[in-house]
Amino acid sequence: MKLVVDSSVFISALGIKDIYSRSSRKFFARISKHQIGLPALVVAEILVAMKKQKGKNLADIYENLTSFEIIILDREFLDRFTALIPDSLNLKTSDLIIAMATKLYKATLITWDKKLLSFAASICPVIKPGEFV
Repeated sequence: MKLVVDSSVFISALGIKDIYSRSSRKFFARISKHQIGLPALVVAEILVAMKKQKGKNLADIYENLTSFEIIILDREFLDRFTALIPDSLNLKTSDLIIAMATKLYKATLITWDKKLLSFAASICPVIKPGEFV
């Protein structure tokens, strides 16, 4: 199964403990046999969030993130993105890019983000980490 994992799941697993930290860590323990793609935007979001949480080694985090397939947001992506922009735009641009990258990667989006869970479902399959079997 192909998955795109949103920054909310990584930040919860790597950062300051929150209500989703335990479930996020369990999720990462279960996905080793799956193909994981990360939009370049998600990598940037994770690095910025970890920088704000001080004390995190960004070089190590970046190295670990690049072990996943990075979904490049290049001209080819933008050509396809342009043709698929929905008429009803209920997501901020960054979330729309993540949802569209998931669609174009032919994957399921994994996120804790409530807005993505609600509105990305019209673009791509989307579930919470705890719902992943």
